[in-house]
Parts: sequence; structure tokens; C-alpha cells
Amino acid sequence: MPAYNRLIKKFKSSSALQSGLALTVARSFLIASNFFIFFILVRLCSPADFGTWILYSSIVVIFEVANNSFVSNAIVKYYHEYKDALRGVFIFNAFIFTIALSLLFSVILYLSIHLINVIYHSNELNELLLLAPLILFASGLTNAFNCIEQGNMRFYGQLVVSVVKSVVFISYLLYLLITETGYSLQNFVIVSIISGFLALLIVYFLTLKFVIITRRFDFKMIQSIAKYGFFTFGIEVIGQLSNNIGQLIAGALLSPAAVGIINVATRVLQFIEIPLQAVSAVLMPQGVITLKEKGMSGIKALYEKSSAFIIVVMLPVLVLFFIFSDQVIYLIAGKDFHEASLLLRIILVYSLFKPFGRNSGVILNAIGKTKINFFMVLIPTVINLLLNYYLIKKLGVVGSPIATLIATLVGFVFNQYVMYKIASINLKAILVEARNFYQRFFNFLIVKSNQKA
Repeated sequence: MPAYNRLIKKFKSSSALQSGLALTVARSFLIASNFFIFFILVRLCSPADFGTWILYSSIVVIFEVANNSFVSNAIVKYYHEYKDALRGVFIFNAFIFTIALSLLFSVILYLSIHLINVIYHSNELNELLLLAPLILFASGLTNAFNCIEQGNMRFYGQLVVSVVKSVVFISYLLYLLITETGYSLQNFVIVSIISGFLALLIVYFLTLKFVIITRRFDFKMIQSIAKYGFFTFGIEVIGQLSNNIGQLIAGALLSPAAVGIINVATRVLQFIEIPLQAVSAVLMPQGVITLKEKGMSGIKALYEKSSAFIIVVMLPVLVLFFIFSDQVIYLIAGKDFHEASLLLRIILVYSLFKPFGRNSGVILNAIGKTKINFFMVLIPTVINLLLNYYLIKKLGVVGSPIATLIATLVGFVFNQYVMYKIASINLKAILVEARNFYQRFFNFLIVKSNQKA
């Protein structure tokens, strides 16, 4: 009990621990709620409508990430650098840049609708996208307020945004399901817009005490935000494109229903990647500290241990899902998506290589090698794009995960070579570390069983 009381006391006295818990809860809630929304949608919508909704969501998320990633890290960074009156000037100019950027991406989205119609031949998709700029505007401002809160080492805004958006949308879906009322994809967008502005309003009041504005336009401040955010913007957008390439190309070459099949198969990854996201969140600040204290030898040990740990956690789950892929797909999506089982098995194979790419990217950012990381993300994405187009035309929906598997393997070889050159990281050492994790775990179980006997 004394140890427990000390832990509680330490938690209550540490704003960093409280904020970290809020961030973890926000991410976990977002993953769980997104899966629950998916679980309802596949049962509420026809396969074609579900595919159209996924296409719409994929396109909007790419624009949303592009809009938000340009300013996120820059606001957090410069919020600390500008003090007193200058901080108020910076916040004012950060909001000007955020609003201008949201308007710019809204215009780009509007101008893209004709091209999107040429690709997908879907009037319904066009009608949905006409409403999307309102989502970009609300999301951009919400992100700016959240970044200011993060500058004060608070992360409650992200939790609030996740809860409000998810609860409103899930409540509406449950209403449709319970009352057996007919659904409309356009109403889904309207509910998303309402929840987005409601979240913005709540986050505004949460962060109001940190938002001290001095109305003075400063072009140099805006320029510094744009410069700092460029590579982060590039990496985030390329990452989103890479995640959605298969769905976007399948929608163009095949049908919305094909998009739904691919999406069902990839949904399982949301839960598999929880340990990957958790380790990545810790790895960035730890990488900066390790580089300062231990140099590249410390970076080598950190990368090898973190990669080995993720593999140890993920491997048993991947094997189980591979063996019971038919049952997993039926459980989460029902009988209409049985084709997704084969896709899931291929996805599970390349998921084993994801920790290496994610960890190397985080480490490269931590040691200041952002340009190298940019190209490490760009090259596999271009390969993925070309292969998806070719293989989906030749093989249908199964071509998408095969293309991603090949691109992931190319990226894996590339990032291992780069990490070997930079920090002498060795794949064999990672595999040995993973084996040692398992040995220690089984030895622990044996000792415990002997003690009980």
C-alpha cells in the first residue's frame, strides 16, 4: 500500500504524467470508437455505400492532415520561443496562417472535385465533398487551439475532441439502427460537421486562458511557421497517401464495394498498431535525450530494444489473426465481406515489418535527419502507388495488399541500410533481442509455476 500511495501522490503532483495519461486515453478512445463506428456502418450501409463513405473519408482525411500538419509542430515549437507580448503576436499570426491555410486547402478541394468525378464517376461522392471544407475549417482551428494547449504541456483538448466527435456520430448511428430509420451519406457528413464545430467550441473554452492575442501582423513569423512545417507536412501527407492508396485506386479501377473490402481487411491493423503507436510516442523525446547523453551507441541500443519489444508484442497476435482470418473478418464485418480474409493474411505479413519503418522514422526525426526520413517515406510510397495501379488492374482487390507488401519490403531494406550507416544498427541484434525477450518471459513463467507447485 505505501508504494501504491507514493505512486498516486507522484501522479497527482506531476502534470506531465496526467497529460500523458490524457493523451493515451484519447488515442485509445479514438481507436476504439472508430472501430465501433466501422462495426455499425458495415451493418447499416450497403457494400457500395460503405465503399463510397470510405472513399469520401480517405480524401477528406488527406486534406485534413495536410492542413493540420503544416502548423502543428511549428506552433508547439515557437510558442515556447516567444515570450510575453511577442507570444501574443505569434498566436495572432499562427491563427491567421491556420485560417488562410484552411481556405487554401478548401479551394484546392473544390477545384479537385471535377477531377475526382472523372476518376470515380460518382455524383454522390461529389455532393459529399462539397460540404467537406466546413470540416477542414473546424478541424484546422481545433488543431491550432490543441497545439497551444500542448505548448503548455496539457493534452486534454485531444481527449475532448475524440470524445465529442465520436459520441455525437455514434449516437446518431445508434439512433438510425434502433429506430430502423433510413440513412443518408449526406446526413453523415452534416453530423460530422456539427460534431466538429461542437468540439471546436469546447476546446476554445478549455484553452482560452492560454490564448493571449496581440493583433499585429508579422510576415516573418508566418514565414517561420511555413518553413518549419514543410517537411512535417510532406511526411504526414505522404504517410496518409500510403495508407489509403489501395482504397483510392480500387475505387477508380474497380468499384466502391471493392474499397469496402480493402477497408475491412485493414481495420484489423488499428488494434495491432496500438503498441506501435505507444512506443513511437515515447521514442521521440527519449531519442533526443539518448543522443545527448550516450550518442549514437545509445541510439543503436534504443532502436534495437524498442523494435524487438514491438515485434515480441505483435507477433503472437499476428499469428493468431493469420490462422483465424476467416473468423476475424466474419466477426467484425459479417458475411458480405468474406473476400477480405485473404487480404487480411497478406496485410498481417507486411505488418511485421512496420515497426522497423516507424521506429527508424521517429529516431531520424529525433536526431535531426528529417530530410532522410522524408525520402525514406517518399520512395516506398511511390513504389506502392505504381504497384497498386498495376496489380489492382491485373489481380483485382488482392493486388492492393500484395503491392503494399512489396513496397513495405523495399522500404524495410532501405531503412535498415540507412540505420546501419547512421548508427551501425544490425537486424540480427534485433532478432536476438526479441528472442531474449521471449526467453526471459518463459523463464519467468516456469519460475512462477514452480513456486506454486
